[in-house]
Amino acid sequence: MSKMYTFFNDIHMFGAHALKGTVWDYDESSYYLGDNIDLTGCKSKDITPAYELLACLLKLFAGRFVRGNHEADLVQAPDFLKVDGHILLTHGDYLALPEHKAKEIRAKQVGGNWLVRMWNRIVCGWLASKFELPTRGDFLERAYKAAVEYGTDTVVCGHLHV
Repeated sequence: MSKMYTFFNDIHMFGAHALKGTVWDYDESSYYLGDNIDLTGCKSKDITPAYELLACLLKLFAGRFVRGNHEADLVQAPDFLKVDGHILLTHGDYLALPEHKAKEIRAKQVGGNWLVRMWNRIVCGWLASKFELPTRGDFLERAYKAAVEYGTDTVVCGHLHV
């Protein structure tokens, strides 16, 4: 019988495009795959509650937490996690983008003002669609290399919002 998993990713709580009404129905087979708490997109007044919730989720998903680009590099959690000896979990930004670009995005300021959030949401999104858009082949090649590096036969990720 196959083992079942639950993955939480890209909910973006505290962000401008949060998925409202998400139910955190978790157990020992649940994994946090990043961008559920949107530190880089939250309002300045929400930074403290966002960090508090993130701290709770880090404890709740202990050993089953992979950080995403919206948690930034401020969270002490892995970018890749090997599960059950053959499954590689990652948020996906390191697969979707060249490593230097993913690191640049993760270095964003936490809790930007409304202008920064608007810029990130509209202008940067539009620019990303026009320039340096990763191809499916680039993504698959990076996923394959990561699977080989970690000795896995399966890669599960979020980030792409598809």
